[in-house]
Amino acid sequence: MSIWKLTIEYEGTRYNGWQKQSVSQMNTRTVQGDLTRAAEKYFGTRVEIGGSGRTDSGVHAIAQVAHLKVRDVDKPYGIKQIQFGLNDNLPADINVS
Repeated sequence: MSIWKLTIEYEGTRYNGWQKQSVSQMNTRTVQGDLTRAAEKYFGTRVEIGGSGRTDSGVHAIAQVAHLKVRDVDKPYGIKQIQFGLNDNLPADINVS
């Protein structure tokens, strides 16, 4: 398993906060949910993303800290490579800095 620290900035207007919602609220857009989808697309496997804190609906962040856990990584990744790979798969209002 590989674990990386991420620093994220986002404009939270279109989001219902940081935390992913339950299955019954899957259409609810969250920063953690979009980040998880982007990471799973980039790595091609399931990932776990945890934040150091949570934000409410509509709240923006400049330096939200999170961790990214990936199992079964088949090749080494550098942090810049991960940053660019995630940003390529994220909407314009979320950025890994």
